[in-house]
Amino acid sequence: MNQNFKIFFNSILISILILTLYGQHSFFHKYLGQISSFEVVQFLDVCNEVFCRGIIYNLFIFFFYNTLENNLVIIFSQIFLFVFSTFILMNQMSKNSVNNSLLYIFLFIIFLNPKVIKYFFNSGEEAILIPLIIIYFATVLKFLADRSYVNYIIINILTVLLYLTKSGTAPIILTTILFSFFLNCNVKKKIIFFLLPIFLIIIFHQITSSMISSNKSKKNYYLHFHLLSSTIAKSNIIEKNNSDLDKLINDKIYRKNIIRDQIGGDFQNKIFFKCVIFPALNNYVYDDNAIKDFFENEKNYNYIQNIPFIYLRNFLGDPINFIYHYLTCTYSNFIFIEFINQKNFKENLELINNQNLTIHEKKVVNSFIINSKPYFKFLFYARIFGIFTFILIHISFFVSLRNIFIKKTDSLDVFNLFVFFTYMSIIFIHVDIVHSQSRWFFSYFPLAMISSTIFLNKLLNLITYRK
Repeated sequence: MNQNFKIFFNSILISILILTLYGQHSFFHKYLGQISSFEVVQFLDVCNEVFCRGIIYNLFIFFFYNTLENNLVIIFSQIFLFVFSTFILMNQMSKNSVNNSLLYIFLFIIFLNPKVIKYFFNSGEEAILIPLIIIYFATVLKFLADRSYVNYIIINILTVLLYLTKSGTAPIILTTILFSFFLNCNVKKKIIFFLLPIFLIIIFHQITSSMISSNKSKKNYYLHFHLLSSTIAKSNIIEKNNSDLDKLINDKIYRKNIIRDQIGGDFQNKIFFKCVIFPALNNYVYDDNAIKDFFENEKNYNYIQNIPFIYLRNFLGDPINFIYHYLTCTYSNFIFIEFINQKNFKENLELINNQNLTIHEKKVVNSFIINSKPYFKFLFYARIFGIFTFILIHISFFVSLRNIFIKKTDSLDVFNLFVFFTYMSIIFIHVDIVHSQSRWFFSYFPLAMISSTIFLNKLLNLITYRK
């Protein structure tokens, strides 16, 4: 049987199985958590008054949901893309001598993990993002084996699609740029291929921006309001209080300090506020009135454009504090700091009842701590799993790095370094520009599984060799 047909056929069977196991009337459906409904979308309508989402998922919904408006069809389509892309990757890893038993374990963990599967029952960009990332790295592995121009072009196309799906995947642009050095060509051509992904991103970004921004009353401040909330969460009072924006930041930092002084519970609860609550409190998405009024006031356009520079100014003014915040929140994401234990839950309920908190502050804190209630019994085990994943991917990274330095490298070692860099840098950006969420861990979990599988494969080969 043709290999591609076999993958296609198996993908259909596994997709039906997943749909049956996790369907609305199945026993396992409750483990998916909250599911968002699908809605008809306009072709290029991805913007509200002040920010725009990625365009690719909107186009996917337009073509696959608008036509029939059938939830079953769109859910099956999303599951199938995920399963098919995963089989493509597994096939490519198998060709690179990864043990088939390990690959079956990989598939088992990925396909039966409800926290991953939930994205394909949901209306959300992860439903396209995850398959695109998997296909991207399957193509990368193939490229490292043959160094062909065709696969390099495909990698560039996938880079553009990923960026237009979610701008937080920007580190993949750097990964793609670095691949130009692996092409077997002269220096002149290497420079051209080095610049290719940059030009493609700029061109397609401009084209899509022009298409979705025909209504000039709509602005895309998506990066700006995340940077503002991140600045407030990490900064101390600004001494040069020269503008309305500085005053807004100072007022929010003052409120943050009041809350911080009243936080009870253990060290983990303080990290919970540092990495989750404080960034969320001052984010446009969480409906803070002062923040919303600021971004929706057209007179503040120049101030808003200055936010990235203020972020940079505050970073340079207190780099140690910012770096400590980066490291703390990035690595605490692996212990699911978004969720708190029962003791801290009670402490935070007392904080909510404190009259020093505003209605908005109480609402945001309550929305996060309520999400922790279903996980009280499982939180300890989830954190063990997260720590184990963290340790495994770092060991895998250092083993591959060592192999490269002692010149015992193969394409899997190089591949693993790129997987690790992409995974950690994307987690870093999401955590430190938005806030810590289990969503980031599970959205990019297949990358952690790839890295872990490569290390376990090397370990298995070493044990077999010594026998």
